[in-house]
Amino acid sequence: MASRKKFIKSVSAAGIGAMIIPNFISCSPNSRLKFAVICVGGRGHASWSKLSAEDIVALCDVDDRMAQRGFKELPNAKRYKDFRKMFDEMHKEIDAVIIVTPDHSHFPAAMAAMELGKHVLVEKPLAYNI
Repeated sequence: MASRKKFIKSVSAAGIGAMIIPNFISCSPNSRLKFAVICVGGRGHASWSKLSAEDIVALCDVDDRMAQRGFKELPNAKRYKDFRKMFDEMHKEIDAVIIVTPDHSHFPAAMAAMELGKHVLVEKPLAYNI
């Protein structure tokens, strides 16, 4: 009986180790997340400007005047006016999305990002009521 328990413990430990260890190897603590930001200017700047430890790879804003500061601060990030086009072209390069659009446009952008399996931060409520 004791040898059976020992066997089950060792097999369980090996199985768990086989599942966990590759994740530690493939995902270095030094790796940086790649963010996309929808609505770069105004309130959006307050959300993404705190991410100096991460990479912002895409910026999307319909108003170039409001987004101008963000475009200057992040010259290497690709620029878009339509988040759907951004997702079509860059979905494999994006880990997470910050959405700081007006309330009425949160849902389409958030759903598009989540359907692609992206982590999403929505600045304001996703809905007006329960």
